[in-house]
Formats: sequence, structure tokens, C-alpha cells
Amino acid sequence: MSIFIQLTQPRRGLLCGMIFFLLATIPTLAQDLTVTGQVTTAPDNSPVPGVNVVIQGTTQGTVTDIDGNYRITVSGENDSLLFSFVGYADQTVAVNGRTSINVTLQENISQLSEIVVVGYGTQRKSDLTGSVSQIDGEELKSVPSQNALQGLQGKLPGVQVTSSSGSPGAAPTIRIRGTGTLNDASPLFVVDGVLLRSSEDINYLNSDDIASMEVLKDASATAIYGARGANGVVIITTKQGEEGDARVNVNVSYGLQTVPDKIGLLNGPQWRQLANEIDPAAFPIEDVPNTDWQELIFDEPAGLVDANVSVSGGSDKTKYYVAAGYFKQDGVIPSSDFERISLRLNNTYNLSDNFKIGHNISIARTERNADPGVIGAAYRARPDIAPYNADGSFAEVPSLSNPLATIAYNNNKINGLSAVGNLFAELTFLENFTLRSSYGISADFNKSVNFTPVFFVSSVQQNNVSDLTARRAEDTRWFWENTLNYDKELGVHRINGLLGFTLQQERSEFLQGQTEGLLRGDESLRFIDLGQVDEELTDGNGQQQAIQSFLFRANYAYDSRYLLTVTGRVDASSVFGANYQYGFFPSVGLGWNIANEPFLQDNNVLSNLKLRGSWGVTGNDRIGAEARFALINTGLDGVFGSDEDLAAGATIGVSANENLRWEETTQFDVGLEIGFLEGRLNIEADYYDRTTRDILIPIFVPGYAGNGPFVSVVFNTAEVLNRGFEFNINWQDDVGDFNYSITANGTTVQNEVLEIGSDSGVNSFITGGSLNNGQLVTRTEVGQPVGSYFGYQIGGVLQDQADVDGSPTLGGQGVGDFRYVDNNGLGGNGDLSGQADGTLSEADRAFIGSPIPDFIYGLNLNFGYKAFDLGMDFQGQLGNDIYNGKRAQRFALANYQSLWLDRWTGPGSSNSVPRASSGGVNFLPSQFFVEDGSYVRLRTITLGYNLPTAAAENLNLSQARVFLRGTNVFTLTDYSGYTPEIGVGSPTSAGIDLGEYPITSIYSVGINVTF
Repeated sequence: MSIFIQLTQPRRGLLCGMIFFLLATIPTLAQDLTVTGQVTTAPDNSPVPGVNVVIQGTTQGTVTDIDGNYRITVSGENDSLLFSFVGYADQTVAVNGRTSINVTLQENISQLSEIVVVGYGTQRKSDLTGSVSQIDGEELKSVPSQNALQGLQGKLPGVQVTSSSGSPGAAPTIRIRGTGTLNDASPLFVVDGVLLRSSEDINYLNSDDIASMEVLKDASATAIYGARGANGVVIITTKQGEEGDARVNVNVSYGLQTVPDKIGLLNGPQWRQLANEIDPAAFPIEDVPNTDWQELIFDEPAGLVDANVSVSGGSDKTKYYVAAGYFKQDGVIPSSDFERISLRLNNTYNLSDNFKIGHNISIARTERNADPGVIGAAYRARPDIAPYNADGSFAEVPSLSNPLATIAYNNNKINGLSAVGNLFAELTFLENFTLRSSYGISADFNKSVNFTPVFFVSSVQQNNVSDLTARRAEDTRWFWENTLNYDKELGVHRINGLLGFTLQQERSEFLQGQTEGLLRGDESLRFIDLGQVDEELTDGNGQQQAIQSFLFRANYAYDSRYLLTVTGRVDASSVFGANYQYGFFPSVGLGWNIANEPFLQDNNVLSNLKLRGSWGVTGNDRIGAEARFALINTGLDGVFGSDEDLAAGATIGVSANENLRWEETTQFDVGLEIGFLEGRLNIEADYYDRTTRDILIPIFVPGYAGNGPFVSVVFNTAEVLNRGFEFNINWQDDVGDFNYSITANGTTVQNEVLEIGSDSGVNSFITGGSLNNGQLVTRTEVGQPVGSYFGYQIGGVLQDQADVDGSPTLGGQGVGDFRYVDNNGLGGNGDLSGQADGTLSEADRAFIGSPIPDFIYGLNLNFGYKAFDLGMDFQGQLGNDIYNGKRAQRFALANYQSLWLDRWTGPGSSNSVPRASSGGVNFLPSQFFVEDGSYVRLRTITLGYNLPTAAAENLNLSQARVFLRGTNVFTLTDYSGYTPEIGVGSPTSAGIDLGEYPITSIYSVGINVTF
């Protein structure tokens, strides 16, 4: 560039003199200076590669090499250098004419805790534009359980964890921001980069090996997982070795389990009185036995052992973490125990300054006795029956099973072997680029053997011929992931880019054999070929699917104030039709760190203020690999020809659907993060709006379309909305030797079906919620939450014949029965303001409750004084209902809950509980069986004592801690069952109690030592 200036003659001399003066002084004012040095860390003076060295106030800088050395040219001796590295406090050093400057970085503990794991990498929390919640691995260990997800309960906003059963080995169910599909609504699980599909898949994982767990909730965070991110993502990172001497950690605890609350049932005399009302004078009331079946089936207290040992350490060339764990939980019901032995080996090898390889490998062996399923039998068994005959044999329970006999003859063992891990290689080049390739596997091999001997208790509980069922199942997956990462920081600009290509294949298969008439039932002789050959039956099946993906993400931060994240993923799946195999899932997130603005730098109140928002699309592919194909029904043999030969036959059973496509979830999120008083008070709040379209559901298709009878074909034909608010509030402070923290979180959930079935009204709702007695009690319909309960509303009890004559009734309804509400013409919505039609039928059923809570919450309290610490965790939910299905099941004249003591016995005696009956009209689906499932629970309380450092060193220990812990100490609820925490199961059949295995209270003592 040139500039032409026209000057008048008198001024030329003055200008020439000024130019000569400036040229003479420039070498003095702007003489370049080269500065070199090394950056190390305290306290071991290890060199730090990758440290950003920038001339303060400019974008000119460099990065330290593998030995921590740097070289930079400054324009003047009065410049200052800014040294920054993630996890360490920034340092600013004035040059002052020096040519050699060495710097020692100090760890920034608060900043270290602000690094979170995201999909395919890590990120500063201050740079996040998405909604990500993090929990430390130590917090997960506060709950003694074989599944690490139990430790999440009540800890994070937007995350609902429900125990599907209290049975040892049962995996919990997790929902992130509500139920977004009618299919499997479980999130994706990622353990050290290995993708797993369900909570059962992480049963192999030892909680003691977990370093952290992150839950990705909005589209900006989950879109990097594309077609598998719609239900949220749980990322689990296991512990790694650190440079230094070998460090041995031992953690052992022993606990006792009890059933906290029994169900109130009638005793023997009470039951006899009620039974005589049903069948007058059929049962004498003198000398009535009084059997408490609940006390008989529960074996309390039951033991629980959790023992773990790990060794970690390393050098600048190799880092290692080796661990072994043993978990053994006896069931409070005999013959329902669980045992796991786990091994882990996480190693990293630095082969050169810029190239390393490593592996994360875990192997677990499990052994489980399947739950004998006697809760329902103990609930219904008549209390006026002695459990044993005079000769010691099991007594008959009329029309039902003797639960003690069921336990005695239960021989159903399941053995499993799981191997999960990955091998990776990582190359750093051109200072800012990192190429990583990882090959992961997940393999589960299960063997179950179910043997039933010959026995006789009654005509409905017997086995005339011993039988054996043996099953082998395997589920294998492999993953190959390749990513290229670019990370650069230039002054006020911070840039991170990610490109990736992944392949995945899954395969599952099972083979099953059955036989009868084993000569001996010894456990060592339970093989198919030891039965009767002519009674042998076999069955088997398998499926496989594959996914190919391309992904990218770009993060940009300007001056740590303005943030941008753009993410996209393209997935191609074999489970979808040829017309829709590819799907693109984009997202964008924006953030503003307001607290870093100059106008807030000098305030004494705010320590953090950040506004963020995101929008994006994710997918769900949770359908069977065969859903799009036409399926063949076999076994349709026919006789042909004069010789009447039997010929094998087959026909099309299910027609193909080549138009199957991804479920698509669009989510909008706005979040606000506020910190006060130097970080002592922190508040994080989010509003989310999530709509899932093209939900995959099976729809019955007529036979004339080429299908067999009662056959359904999967279509994309439903839409569900979830929206709400979530918050997390934390206060922490130190007062002398006393420290404490209080954390509260909560989430509101509004769930609504927006569309289902066709516009013509056909298939405009889905029924579900089977009670195993022919009744379906849920209905999924537009305008209602998924899986809402559907039945008769109750307007009291018919008190006399005049009441019966003046009310619409169903067949068989009479005095003392429920008065069902006539809802015809009201749309089935329970609005009683309309006009009824004067008759009762199934058309009068209405929506009577929902299993989805309006609000889930948690409260965590932690206190410390010198060497003592005390922690308490509360959790609960509000607004959900439970369908007490076990109370509705009436297969015979069985026992009743104690509320029948307030039954109708004559006019005016009761308007809430009907007359005594053994079944019939009072046991139709209705409000009577819907109970409030709201509760608050003291999840854990832990008292710990840390041995003083001097005392620990005298024992050659670096740390020692002992603790006492109570788990599920008490629960406040109005629900009449064992627990209001009812297994979620299928979204269209959630919250139904058919006899859940009780969730136990656990009281344990433990010790943790490190040396």
C-alpha cells in the first residue's frame, strides 16, 4: 500500500527533518528480543508440553514442545508473557530485558474440577454451550449396588433413576428429561468410548473403578451421537494411572439388608370373617390358623459384601491402573442372590514424544439365581392356611401356589461373562492436531439352566416329570472410531475442531434346548442329553445390524466471553429401509459468559454469569433388525399326493416396510448459570422443549395386505412432547475447621402425546399395561401422557337397592358394589360437566392417572468437622400415580389388603371400599387401584472418620477412612405397597405393581485405606 501526499515547498524541509529523526530512533524503540525457557509443574518440576505462551495483549504466541521448552520473539523488553494451560493457574511474567525465563505452573484446583467429558473429547465447563451434568465417581459409591446408575438417584437435575426391582442383579431404569418415545426410552451409555445400549449392559461395571460420569441432555451435547442421542447420553470414564510411585487402594464394606415396610394384609380371623360374607358360614371362625406369609418368605437380614482393590501409578513412559472387585448380594427372598467378580486393566504407553497407545479392558463374571417370583403368591395366599402339613411337607394353598414350595423348587441359575474394552492409538502432529484411532468390543455371553424336579403340593402346584431348559445367548459388538482433533489458542481466540468416521456392528444369537425325565437332578448332571430323547425340543434365533457414521464438531470461544458450538453427524443404519438409511443430525449452541465482560470485572457479588442456548436434532433407532423385512412363517406343513406325504410349508407372515426411518427428536434448550460470593453459591437452570416425531410403533395390518392373523407392522406414526424446567443450586463454605455444602436439584416434566396413528382415527390410541388376567389398564392417546391409566371413575358405593335402581349399572352390579361414573359423550377425559347417556359400558372409561411424575428432586447435604464427615442424600418425586395391579388380580378367593377392614357391610358403612367379593365387577380397571406414587426418601446417610495423617503414616498408610452407612433408611409415601419406586418397564406399561421385589434398607460398615 502506498500513500501520496502533496506538500507545499515551505513545509518540505520540516518534514524531512522529522522523518530523519524517527528513522534514527526506531531501532531503539522496537528492537526484537528472543526469549527462551522451560515450563514445569509444581511440586515435581515435570516439563509440560502444550502450554500456550502469548505476548500479553496480542495474538502472537507459541506452544511448548514435548520437553516443556519454548522460544518466542517479543518486540520490546517491556513486554509481558502470558502462560496458560488447562488445569493450572495462568501466569503473567514481565520480560524486563531477559532472554531466558523459566516458569513453574501451579495447579488450579477449581479449574480442574471444571473440565467435563463430552462426546469424543473434553471441554472446559465455561466453554460449554450444551446442558451437561457431571458427578464424581466417589459420589457414585455412596450407594452399595451392583449397578453404578443407582448412585445417580437424586443427584442430577433432569435425570430420573428408578429401580426396576429390588432383586439382586436387577438393573435400574433411567429416563433423561422424560419419556420421549413409545419404544425403548433408555439413553445411550458410553464407557471409555465403547457404546452400550441399556442399563443392563453396564452391570459388569464396578463403581469403584469410575472416575466420573457425565449426562448429556440437550441436542448441542448429544448430536455428536446422532441417531442414538435422542434419549440422552451417559458418558462413564474409568480411572487411569498417574505418574508416580505405585498407589494401592483397598475399599471393603459389609452390609445387612432388611425389608423396611411390609404390606398390610388381613390375618387369619379377619380373612375368615370376610370370606364368610362372600360364602356365608363356609369357614368356621374357631381356632383359625394365622400365617404371615410375608414373614415366611423373607430371609432377613441378608448380607451384602463389596470389596475392591486397585493398584495405580506410572512413569513418563507408562501409566497403569489395575483393579479387581468382588460383589456379593444375598436376596431377602431365598434363592435370589447375585455375585460378580470383576477385573480391570487401564494402561497407557508413551512410545515417543508424540505417539502413544493404550487400552481400557474390563472382564466380569456374574452368577445369579433368578428371582422365584413369589411376592404375588405371598400377597394372595390365604392367612388361615398353615404353611406345612403335619409330616413336614408343603401344605396346599387352595387355588393358588404355596410360595415356600415355589422357593424350594426354584433352580434357575444364570451365569454371565462380559468383556468390554478398547485399544487405541493417538498421534500428535503439527503441534495442534491429534489423530486417534480406537477399536472397541463389547461381548456378553450368558448361560441359563432352569431345572424343575418332580414334586406335588396340590393339583395347581405340581410337576409330574422333571424338566430342564438350557439356554446359551451371546451378544457381541465391535466399534472402530477414528477422529482428528484440532486445538488452538491464539490470544483471545480458542478454537477446537473435530472430524470423525466410525463403524459399528452388532450381532446377537441364542440357542435353547428343552427335555424332560432326567433320572437325576444333581446340579452337575443337568444336561439336555440326560433327559428323554423323544422329548427334546430346540429353539434358536439371531440378528445383526451395522451403522456407519461421519461426524464433526467445531467449538469457538472469543475472549472466553462469546461461545459457539456447531455439531453434525451422518448415520447410515442397516435396520432402516433402503429409502431412508441415511440420517443427518445437526445442532448449534451459543453461549455468553457475561461475567467476563469488562463492565463486571470489578463487581464483588457475581463470580459467574453465563447464558447459553441450543437447538438441534437427534435420532433414535431402537427397533429390531428385522423390522423392515418381510418375514416368513414356517411350520405350516401340509399333506399332498396319493401317498399323503407331509410336506413342509411356509408363507409370508409380515409384510415389508422399506419406508422405515429414524425417530427424530428436535430439542430447544435455554440455560442460565449464576455464581455468587466467590463461587460459594452456584445456580444452574434450564428450560427444555423436546419433540419426538416419526416414532416407530407396531400397527395391526389386515390379513388381506399379505399378513398373517393378528400381525403388526412397524410404522413411523407418532409424536410426543416433553418440556419443563430443571435447576441445580449449590452452596458451600468453610467456617474454621467446619465445612459444609448443600445441593438441591429439581426437574419438572410435562409429557404429552401429540399424534398417533392415522388421520382417519384408526389406531388413534395404543392400549397396554397387561395385568396378566386379560385386563389392559393403560392407554396412549393424543392429548395425554404416554402410558396413562384408563378405567372407570368411581362415584362411591351403591348403598341400597334404590341406589342401584336409580343409577346406570353394568351387568352383575348390585348393592355394595362400586358406583361407576357415566362418562359417555364426554370424550373419556373425566370432565363431569357434560351430559351422560344413562348407561354404562366400556365407552365410559376415562383417563384416571399417569405414571410420569410432574416433579423429580434431590437434596444432598455434606458436613465436615476436622476428621469427621457426614453426608445425607434425599430424593423423591411428585405427581405420579401407581396402578396397584396385584390388588386387582383376583384368580380365586385369596387374601386382601387391610383396607378391606373398612369395606361396605351395609347402608352407610362405607362409600370408598366395596363389599367383600372374590372377583367380578369391583375388580374392573378403575380409580380404586390407582394410588399416589409421590414420595421422599432418605437415600443414604454416611458418617465417616479419616485417620489423622500422623497416625496413618505410623501404619505405613497414606490415607485411612472408616464409615457407617444407611441406605434407603426411610420413605415417606401414601402408597400401600412395598415401595413407591415401581419399575418403569415399557413406556406404555409403566408404573404397574404386579408384585415388585422389595427395595431393601441396607446398613453397612466399611473401610478405605491407601498405601
